[in-house]
Amino acid sequence: MTTNKYQLSDYIKDLDEADIPYQLVGKSNNFTVDQVAYDSRKVTDNTLFLCKGNHFKREFLLDAINLGAKAYLADRDMDVDIPGIIVDDVRAAIPYFARRFHNFPQDNLKFIGITGTKGKSTTSVALYQILKADAEKKGSAPVGIISSIINHDGKEEIVTGMTTPEPLELFGILEACVNN
Repeated sequence: MTTNKYQLSDYIKDLDEADIPYQLVGKSNNFTVDQVAYDSRKVTDNTLFLCKGNHFKREFLLDAINLGAKAYLADRDMDVDIPGIIVDDVRAAIPYFARRFHNFPQDNLKFIGITGTKGKSTTSVALYQILKADAEKKGSAPVGIISSIINHDGKEEIVTGMTTPEPLELFGILEACVNN
């Protein structure tokens, strides 16, 4: 689904622009990033691997390296043979990497956000149905939704129990919305 490929240096530049302090460790190696992942089972050649989570273990990174990870993002030097980008807060950096990997889909969509204590899901699904019917009637672009009940990217509807998708999944849905 991702069509544009970016260099590792582009991802690092995003940290500069976001004023997220970082340190580079290991031998610097610029390469074209083909995959960004925090699940070692999704690693392919030329992956930028994101070491996140309270229970992250170095073994996950070693598995990712064996599968093709060429650089990593972490909150500490993992003492491995690939370049590392070390930040204080991995969770703060991940959205910048996710948006670049998924080609900045937020720039090509219109959003409606719903906040509050009760009724958000019901309101969002009702609004989605209204906007969807209107789009179909007018023959305009499909409507998407991301909620704790369903996600819809304009083509595929997925029932979900997740309140908020992780950044890579969120931007993946948004990219699918743009493509659809």
